[in-house]
Amino acid sequence: MRPATRAKSVQPFPAESTSRARATAPSLTRPALAFLSPRLPLASVQVIEVTTSKTGKHGHAKCHFTATDIFTGKKMEELVPSSHNLEVPIVAREDYTLVDLNDEGFLGLMDDSGNVREDLKLPAGHADAEELARQIQDAWDEGKELILTVLKSMNQEQVNAMKEAPKAE
Repeated sequence: MRPATRAKSVQPFPAESTSRARATAPSLTRPALAFLSPRLPLASVQVIEVTTSKTGKHGHAKCHFTATDIFTGKKMEELVPSSHNLEVPIVAREDYTLVDLNDEGFLGLMDDSGNVREDLKLPAGHADAEELARQIQDAWDEGKELILTVLKSMNQEQVNAMKEAPKAE
């Protein structure tokens, strides 16, 4: 039997960023659910597929998770006993209106209450993020009013989506 290749152990993550969830298949079949595993690199992921196996001669049913990182798009897999717990990150989604885009790629974002933040850059790091950054830049150059969706999890934030703001009549 070939040994499983796993990432090195990871450092503990902040308790306020996660909650506990049981690894049983019925409770984790929603595709929007994210999970963290102590054996995977520390990441917030979106579960794509969950399969379960029957109990074997050692008595544990297994859950096989296939997921993608919500910030990098990297595909990950995990196999855990169904009786074990997994850490589930808290993912917050917030919509902002784009009010400024400077030459260095920093975004001026305004929330619904009128507070402006200028600490996020255009998304980068993988092909989908680069494409989104190009679309945001092109729409901004055309003078369109944009609504950007920002995901925050595990002390990491990134613009994840954009849409055109509805036109005021």
